[in-house]
Amino acid sequence: FDAMESGAGVTKVLHVLNKYSIKATFFINGEFLRRFPSHVEQIVSENHQCASLFYTPYSLTASNYTMNESFIRRGLARNEDDFFELTGKELALFWQAPLYEKNDVIVLGGNLSGYELIEPSLVVPDTQTLEAAVKNNEPYFSSSQIIDSIGKKAQSGMIIPISLGLSEGTRIDYLYDNIELLITSLIRSGFDIVTVSELSR
Repeated sequence: FDAMESGAGVTKVLHVLNKYSIKATFFINGEFLRRFPSHVEQIVSENHQCASLFYTPYSLTASNYTMNESFIRRGLARNEDDFFELTGKELALFWQAPLYEKNDVIVLGGNLSGYELIEPSLVVPDTQTLEAAVKNNEPYFSSSQIIDSIGKKAQSGMIIPISLGLSEGTRIDYLYDNIELLITSLIRSGFDIVTVSELSR
């Protein structure tokens, strides 16, 4: 689960995960830490794995950054320090770059910080809005369509990213509001849902 700029969906997701005795990995960025500390503490108190989604939610390859491995290391360290200050716990040494971007500098900066860059196995369009779909001439996918697509593509070992929070625009529904349907669909198909560290063993 990617926790970025909104707390929407956290309570619902945690309730469903608890109902099915599932421990998941939550990738948390600095903006979420600052704005929703009680949600972070709730995630930690329920013993879910917490990993880094970097200090800032913005693209690391945008032209307004002087982006080098030192910048990556500082951003990861700042997020790690803020998480520890809030929770007294350490982040797992996994991270996702904002927007799932990847290049040699991003990978190197993470590696030098001791973090493993995690790349999603699927593109999940759960934050796409109706406005963006029209503007980019792309199809819009409801949560039920996304769940059907994940069910058809799911394979053992996949990392499936699900975004928490509200999009800046219009969505008919959100995948996290229908997370129980996705989980039961995967369980019926014979899959176990585990943390990233368990998957990496």
